[in-house]
Amino acid sequence: MVSSMFAQIQFVENFESFNASDPIEEGVVLSETSWYRCLKSTNQNGVSPVVSAGALTYSGYIASGIGNSVVLSADDTNDDRISTRRVYNQAITDKLYAAFLISVESANPTPQDIFTWEASTSSNFARGRVYVGADAGDVTFGVSKNSSTIGSQSGYALNTTYLLVLEYDKIGSEDDGNDDVVRLYINPDMSKTAAENIGVSVVNSDTNTDYDSGNSKIAINVKQNKIGATISSIRVSTAWDGLWSGIPAALNSVSYDQLSILVAGKNITNNEDQPGELNIYDLTGALRFSQEIASKETITTDLAKGIYVVQYTNVLGEFKTAKIAL
Repeated sequence: MVSSMFAQIQFVENFESFNASDPIEEGVVLSETSWYRCLKSTNQNGVSPVVSAGALTYSGYIASGIGNSVVLSADDTNDDRISTRRVYNQAITDKLYAAFLISVESANPTPQDIFTWEASTSSNFARGRVYVGADAGDVTFGVSKNSSTIGSQSGYALNTTYLLVLEYDKIGSEDDGNDDVVRLYINPDMSKTAAENIGVSVVNSDTNTDYDSGNSKIAINVKQNKIGATISSIRVSTAWDGLWSGIPAALNSVSYDQLSILVAGKNITNNEDQPGELNIYDLTGALRFSQEIASKETITTDLAKGIYVVQYTNVLGEFKTAKIAL
């Protein structure tokens, strides 16, 4: 698993910590730092999405070709199974984006949702659904908030890699009604703003219930839904530019005081009160070290001398960062 809390980048998942054929389920159920099987009663059976060696590639996308990918099966004998991972632990105050690569191998003429924002751990509380369908080789991508009424666009090809960006735009407060907007960008121009990419986007046509800021923790669901597809290179950001940034904008302003750790040579001691996951990145944003660590535990890294950024996620889902010198 690769998580990031670099300024505008909230989460990165390249599935590098998984082996081929592993289901994307790990850790403790409801752990804030791992993928787990959704507790929704209708999704307890069936086969989980599994990891495949190698990632999809897309020219110009920073996460292209990095790590591994997830395979969704079109097998009609498989019941739905959802793998869930918390990616954002604050209330959405403006916008939240999720970019990922997808290649569709087979699908039903009626689009099915396979990638969603989720605001509940155990029930159907999606706040953005990406749909995929295919009829005679003509692929359709669609989006909705949390209903069966979707906005969609067809004319895409099977076995072709596309860059999709799912946007949640929180307009006003949850008391304003059903005015929030969910939008899906298809192969956006990464050199342009979101507003300049409206022409390659699909917007939700339903006005189902808005996101409730009281449910501040947002997850990504990758759903087995009888669609044959490959997904990789997931990036989540509160800003459009954060999806494409190689070096986080505020990297050099990370405060060491945010995270209570002790560095001695290649040894790192966790002085935090909670256990969690320690991820260490170089200054390009590449993950160089990842390990679960207990409170007061000392671990030894194999990293070369240099400056690194540490991102620590404890079991409560709290993120802290620090810049360190090894």
